[in-house]
Amino acid sequence: MIEKRKKILTTLAIILLVLIFILISLQKFADEESDIRAKIGQDVGSSTLSINEFVLLSERTIGVFFKYLRENRIEEAYSLLSPEYREVVTFENFQDSFSNMELTYEVKNISRRTENMYVASVELSGENCEMLIIMNGDRFYVVPEPFIKYIPINNSISKDGVKYTLIGYQINVDSCIIDMTITNNKKQDISILGSNIKKPSGYTIQAEGEGNATFAVPAGETKDVEIFFKTSLDFPVEFEIDREDNEKIRMYKFRLD
Repeated sequence: MIEKRKKILTTLAIILLVLIFILISLQKFADEESDIRAKIGQDVGSSTLSINEFVLLSERTIGVFFKYLRENRIEEAYSLLSPEYREVVTFENFQDSFSNMELTYEVKNISRRTENMYVASVELSGENCEMLIIMNGDRFYVVPEPFIKYIPINNSISKDGVKYTLIGYQINVDSCIIDMTITNNKKQDISILGSNIKKPSGYTIQAEGEGNATFAVPAGETKDVEIFFKTSLDFPVEFEIDREDNEKIRMYKFRLD
């Protein structure tokens, strides 16, 4: 009887371990499938579509999107936005953006940037803009700007009387924008000398320009900053910001992955 119970318990333990393994694998698969990098696929460079491909793609994606807006089917138009875009743009904000707009548009060009993503140049009510088309299985998403993903971080480093809070960062098709707050608790102004982001390969991209790469934070003040980097479908893994401290340079790093 004891041996039989041991065998039953051993069998149950094995089944439990197998179930745990399956659940972990399924969760990993789900995370990978929902990751925006998996959705858009590999970078294939920029290639122009044929006339037939251009007409077909524009009419069945962007054309449908604006058709819904013109017919005041706002909820249906909103459902066509990428899940990542809907994370940062509420339905109310989306509705307000298009409620008073004269919706005349013309798709000027569409180029393929990744396996599943296209960049469309659109003239919207007299203004030129870029829109994204993301193909995902048997459905598509439209993004009314070159936005890919916003990743919240909310991590802080406090050193030598200065607090750096990395709120998050936004990945666009050709840029990455770091969103942070710097609180200067010192009695003198501080100078930011520059910053960079690091790609998974280890290659770094420097911020450029006065007021973007270099700027000052007055004594006793808090400054909200957006640091712009020129990129190309890059998903950085590290952010570094550098501050001048007399004859020293103090460097502060944040992990982004």
